[in-house]
Amino acid sequence: MLPREKLIKYGAQTLAEYELLAIILGVGSSDENVFDLAKKIISLYPNIKDLLEITYLELIKIKGIKEAKATKIIASIEFAKRIFEYKPARVKVDNPETIYSLMRFELENKTHEEFFVLYLDKQLRLIKKELIATGTDDMILFDIKKIFKTALKCDSNNLVLVHNHPSGTLCPSVSDIEATKKIISAAENLEINILDHVIITNSGFYSFAKKHKM
Repeated sequence: MLPREKLIKYGAQTLAEYELLAIILGVGSSDENVFDLAKKIISLYPNIKDLLEITYLELIKIKGIKEAKATKIIASIEFAKRIFEYKPARVKVDNPETIYSLMRFELENKTHEEFFVLYLDKQLRLIKKELIATGTDDMILFDIKKIFKTALKCDSNNLVLVHNHPSGTLCPSVSDIEATKKIISAAENLEINILDHVIITNSGFYSFAKKHKM
């Protein structure tokens, strides 16, 4: 089976390094086929990570590699480097509208309740979001300790609580209010701020902070 067919059928992760390189090269040279050429390049760099620093001038010294193939390899390596090094800007979560935009597609149209916590840094930028618990269509149980264990682990002292109401009811239930109070009380002992608790439905959201219920 050719590498391209193997990639399509089984996924890129199933290909050997020389097969991946053969796909990038496309064709071989007048003296050797593309697979032998790819194997030769790989053999010159037993530690495959060394290929990250290969230069255009080094490549064109290899028999069978000219400008077109060399530039393809260099471009592919540079593209991979940029993906690996990319660090997206952290989202600033400082209002309920942003919380709703961030979480609505995660929680809308669910047939059961899910409870998330957003962990923020001192500038209110998102460090991490974590699913704390999954419940039924109208009830959810969770371990408060789990919330703060993650907060301490990722050094976050600003938290936002988020969960959904599959029923479509925007107003918090009695259990929602009681759970929020318990979490706030526990957070105070750890000098952690609970900034908001947002309830999301298919028709909108309810913010405890916006309603001055925090």
